[in-house]
Amino acid sequence: MKRLGTAWIKPVVVGFFISLVLVIGCKKEAKEEEGDPYKTLPTSLHGTAYGMKYWYEVASPEGLFQFTHIPYDSLACKNCHIDVNDDGCTKCHENPGDKPTSDKCYACHGREAKEKMFYTDFHRDNQGMECADCHTEREVHGDGNSYDSYLAEGAMDTKCTNCHDPDNLPENPSHNQHLDEIDCSACHTQSVISCYSCHFESEVDYGVKLANGILKDWTFLLNYNGKVHAGIIMTITYQGNTFLAIAPYTSHTITPQGRTCDDCHGSDAVNQYKQNHMINAVWWNADSGKLENLKGVIPIPYDYNTSLKFAFVKCVSGCDNPETAQWEFLKNGADAIQMLYGTPLTAEQMQNLMNFGK
Repeated sequence: MKRLGTAWIKPVVVGFFISLVLVIGCKKEAKEEEGDPYKTLPTSLHGTAYGMKYWYEVASPEGLFQFTHIPYDSLACKNCHIDVNDDGCTKCHENPGDKPTSDKCYACHGREAKEKMFYTDFHRDNQGMECADCHTEREVHGDGNSYDSYLAEGAMDTKCTNCHDPDNLPENPSHNQHLDEIDCSACHTQSVISCYSCHFESEVDYGVKLANGILKDWTFLLNYNGKVHAGIIMTITYQGNTFLAIAPYTSHTITPQGRTCDDCHGSDAVNQYKQNHMINAVWWNADSGKLENLKGVIPIPYDYNTSLKFAFVKCVSGCDNPETAQWEFLKNGADAIQMLYGTPLTAEQMQNLMNFGK
């Protein structure tokens, strides 16, 4: 039998617990080289929010801009940045030089705030860790270089192995078989959450972020930096056009208990793909008048353009306020799909997922 990409031994234990070992002396990667934030912040991702502009406009023709043709600088989201001259340091610090609290981070990082509403996180809830315990000053203040995204090489210092030494992890079948080819996030993420079917007209017309709702209890898998990594999706509609973005993502919903073999190899998505090379990830329930989503592990297959199915809805009234918005089914399928930094699972990887146990 094969594992993802290499030969492997059939595990005799299906259910097991994988403990996270916090290595004594754990430190953020020694890449700080902290400079003067008044000099580095203006060119950083926090200072420019360029990651959003790159995703939306610069990466076109794959980006959402292909449908809107509205320059990023004309959108309300251009204001989502930190200006050292205007905001000073108080957006992140109570006082300059103080360690930022997570509540300060959540004020801008809404996805992380929502994760906290639905899921526990081992580091946050069991260890009492703050965002700044993992994310370095160089990451946050910048280093004088400009990056297209936090996923770009060199932009981030934070990674699991800064604290969890791969050579000192607990012995178990999963670590023995998959450690070289599967990222920690693929097994230890409880779920990613997705604000789904965002109505971009609301952003353009009212400066309001409006989504149909939050979908959760799923984790996407794709390749990133040479390993199978957890991923996330973003879905947007604009004037009848539907857009899907797929990217690597590390959720703050980490659990010490890793997934079992069947969680991945026997997931509903894998079973669907095994039957007809289709994965129906999100569908419209006409009886309830709501979107519903597939649960569990969902691989992004090499033929995702045709095999991965998503339904979309549109706001038809009250679209200037999430409390008054009314929604209707729009259509099945994305008119355009963008995948930056990650790549789908290969045909061999998908075959190995489906052949487990044979």
